[in-house]
Amino acid sequence: MNEKYPTGKLYCLNAYQTGTTVQPRRDGNLIRRLRVIEGVPVSRSAASVYLPSPGNLGLAGPGSTVNGIPPIVQKRVLGEIAVEPDGSFQIELPADLPVQLQTLDENGLALRTCGWIWAKHREPRGCIGCHEDPELTPANRFVQAVQKPGIELTMPAEQRRTVDFRRDVMPILEAKCTGCHGSDDPPPNLGSGKVGPFNRAYVSLLEADSAESPGAGRYVHPGRARTSPLIWLLFGQNTSRPWDATYGPEEIIPQHPPRDAEPLTKLERQVIVDWIDLGAQWDGIPGEDDFSSALNERSGAED
Repeated sequence: MNEKYPTGKLYCLNAYQTGTTVQPRRDGNLIRRLRVIEGVPVSRSAASVYLPSPGNLGLAGPGSTVNGIPPIVQKRVLGEIAVEPDGSFQIELPADLPVQLQTLDENGLALRTCGWIWAKHREPRGCIGCHEDPELTPANRFVQAVQKPGIELTMPAEQRRTVDFRRDVMPILEAKCTGCHGSDDPPPNLGSGKVGPFNRAYVSLLEADSAESPGAGRYVHPGRARTSPLIWLLFGQNTSRPWDATYGPEEIIPQHPPRDAEPLTKLERQVIVDWIDLGAQWDGIPGEDDFSSALNERSGAED
């Protein structure tokens, strides 16, 4: 390591090397891309952004904020890259930045998401082998990704992509869905009426299926678009994978827009997928100076 350098390198020998639950159920063409996600923690000075009783809305537990139900952190995308045919990749990213790696399938749905990791200044860090049973550690080999320069994911923070419900998803629902789902019949209610710091559509999609499963919404499972019933309706099939408890062969009737509305485009559908896989946050990530103004606006609206 050398702290004079602002970046570190992260490499993976084989993204297909995984746990015994997934390994027997995967194929060599399953992973199409890799998404690298930055974690943005809530500022200590912004303790008032935490929701004191999110359970009153039927949403998530401790850690939820006025910016959404994901606990503690919000997320934005450092970038997406192709994975080499042998499952390897190599990226260069800002040092000391908490990141998650998310493998994507042919539909842009996240297959697996790792825990938070990081690379130090000029450190080359591999994401496999250190804390495993030695008998499961893969053979050391000269993989395709290290035969070329690593891909730089070092764009400034203000250029990193976010996807939130209020700005990106709600306009799609208003244009394509609320003609039929603007009230409780048929569910879900995708209306724009205010509910606490959120709106009716957000709460309807993310309200808990039961008291035993806070954070696993009736229609949306934050961080897992593939297991979310909303995505099944958009794709017309159960998009769960064999290692998921929700996997099944049942036919899903796709949702059709009203006669006077156009169907969702591929891009609009992908926005909803990305929103869920990035944690299903309500609002975008504000800057340090934006917390108080955002809270004042919400407080005034509630009054």
